[in-house]
Amino acid sequence: MPVIAPWSAARPAQLSTQRGDTDDAMAAGTTVDHLTETYRAHYRSLLGLAALLLDDTASCEDVVQEAFIRVHSARGRVRDPEKTLAYLRQTVVNLSRSALRRRILGLKLLSKPMPDMASAEEGAYDLLERDELIKAMRGLQ
Repeated sequence: MPVIAPWSAARPAQLSTQRGDTDDAMAAGTTVDHLTETYRAHYRSLLGLAALLLDDTASCEDVVQEAFIRVHSARGRVRDPEKTLAYLRQTVVNLSRSALRRRILGLKLLSKPMPDMASAEEGAYDLLERDELIKAMRGLQ
């Protein structure tokens, strides 16, 4: 039994002429399928790229997933579908750098530890010991 395709070769051409301008607008960007395939094929290399800038695996995974979401939402702006991987890589780098900036800013804003000073109790004990020493020295005279 032969396998029959859902549409004949002439059918997609008829559909595209009926849709008109909407297909032309989508032709300018990358397709969801192409973006998804590119993401799946290069997921590990994108993780490695994020790992060059970030130190923990969870942050790297978050950055790569966020990059996919952002490129997916802006896929109409990708003029050349062959550059989809380049867009993903650049988005991973930009998001990694943003994460680093947030971390550095967070570290700067953390309160700095107090200098190593004696506590109030230690000061009181020092005064008591000094007073006892002065009394003992006066008793020697």
